[in-house]
Amino acid sequence: MAAAANNGATMREAYPPPPSLFNLYRPDDGASPLPPAPPPIPTPADVSALRERKIELKVLGNPLKLHEELVPPLTTAALYKPAGPDGRIDFKAELRRLSRELAFMMLELTKAVAEQPGSYAPQLTHVNMLFANLVQLTNMLRPHQARATLEATLGLQLSNMRAALGRLRQQVAAADAALGGMARALVEAGEGDCAESAARPAAEAEVEAEARMDGAGAAGDAGGAAGTGIGIEAGAGGEEAGADAMELF
Repeated sequence: MAAAANNGATMREAYPPPPSLFNLYRPDDGASPLPPAPPPIPTPADVSALRERKIELKVLGNPLKLHEELVPPLTTAALYKPAGPDGRIDFKAELRRLSRELAFMMLELTKAVAEQPGSYAPQLTHVNMLFANLVQLTNMLRPHQARATLEATLGLQLSNMRAALGRLRQQVAAADAALGGMARALVEAGEGDCAESAARPAAEAEVEAEARMDGAGAAGDAGGAAGTGIGIEAGAGGEEAGADAMELF
């Protein structure tokens, strides 16, 4: 796990993300500034001039001498052939062919060592030549492999950024939906409070009216009861006066 993490960190350092200067430019809409033109591709004459100056550079922390060939020349006979008139080499086909020939020559070398131990030199020389050609083709394939690796790494970074942006958009949409639901709930709660506040004075007025009616009724009942008591007392007083008058006669 630690080795994998170190390899990932090394890859990130070897292929860092592009600088953010591209944010200064926009598509060609007629108003935004256009990005500068890319630098020209160096010609063989430019490379030759730089090699004559013997400039030493550092690429990915390793020294690079421009006056030296990136791929050392082959010291043996070349067993591979260009695939076309432009000098292009079909690396896949040539590596496959040389690998098959190497397997065959290894069998021949083993047979010669087993049957004729003193006559294995030609087979061994041919095996060495095959190994040298395979190494040369592999070295010539390194720039193509580096470009393909860089393209794959940049494509992976781009896909990761697009996936992260997609997840961010989903989270933003979910947050907007949640905030919209909360806003609607607050509006509905506010409308309910307003309706309750408007209905509360009417209910209080009805309660006060009922209280007044109940008070008036109680007062009427008390007045009637007082009148009745006075009448009864007056009647009782008249009866007592009549009884006193009868006693006098």
